[in-house]
Amino acid sequence: MHYNRWRLTGDPGPASRLYQRSKPEAEAKLCSSCRNEKPKSAFHKEPRNGDGRSSQCKACASLGHRNRTLRRKYGITAAEYDALVAAQNGLCRICLNPPPSDQRGLVVDHCHSTGTVRGLLCNNCNALLGMAADDVARLRSAIDYLERSRDDSVPSSFPRGGIQR
Repeated sequence: MHYNRWRLTGDPGPASRLYQRSKPEAEAKLCSSCRNEKPKSAFHKEPRNGDGRSSQCKACASLGHRNRTLRRKYGITAAEYDALVAAQNGLCRICLNPPPSDQRGLVVDHCHSTGTVRGLLCNNCNALLGMAADDVARLRSAIDYLERSRDDSVPSSFPRGGIQR
């Protein structure tokens, strides 16, 4: 800044801007995506732009991020995701429960070998498949274990509360 001032005026002067913005700051801005005029608070801060705000409103930027993420990770669009949610009535494909309110929603379940989307699951069911490494034999063995433990009575050598260590 000092160099430019010295080059233009011959005096390095104080460390302050040479030129001030002549336009008064507008209170609203036009979104480049939805073409709606919104208050500046509806735009993310972007210091590289002239007015200090991004060209897309926060809602449009969020939708764009969602579309890019779904396309990159699973090869589907946000519209296809919404169609899957509607087809499953907003319920997990395994446990048939809605996602808990503390979660964002249903997650996309896909085959890791082929990349095809199988459906939408809650986080718990998705973790269940992930921990089992999508191994059907492991899951059947777990089902057999649960069924046996439900039918078997606890041996008399073990206390009712479980094994004490």
